[in-house]
Amino acid sequence: MRATEIAALRRKPKRRQRDAANLKNAKITVRFNPDEAADLRRSAGELGVSVSALIARRALADEDGAASYDGQLDAAIEELAALRPQVAGIGRNINQIVRDVHRDVALEPGPVRDAFVAATELLAVVRRAVAGIDGTAMRLAGAGRM
Repeated sequence: MRATEIAALRRKPKRRQRDAANLKNAKITVRFNPDEAADLRRSAGELGVSVSALIARRALADEDGAASYDGQLDAAIEELAALRPQVAGIGRNINQIVRDVHRDVALEPGPVRDAFVAATELLAVVRRAVAGIDGTAMRLAGAGRM
């Protein structure tokens, strides 16, 4: 089982609060043939959204498809949630190294330096990923499509 699947199992279901300024009370009826309806249900099931949410997202997507996110945002968030224990482990390891340095424990400078370089590189990747997700979420929220 992938780390994202484990993180998804641990996460509580999202409950969205009502947005009084953006009530969804307008109804539009659309008809599809049985094959099209089956395709929509399958796609919505794969993405973990309702058929109406899928149709709305695709219909209201920007020309370049920027707002059609189709669950990519949720998948990225789950991926980051799965990385959280690893990042926390890096922090614990760094704290142990610093504690040993303060206790004058003889440490080999090469492996310590390599550990810090690897941790710095990983945290930079995580930081860029978080910034990308945040930008996408803000763009979608601003467009009223989340």
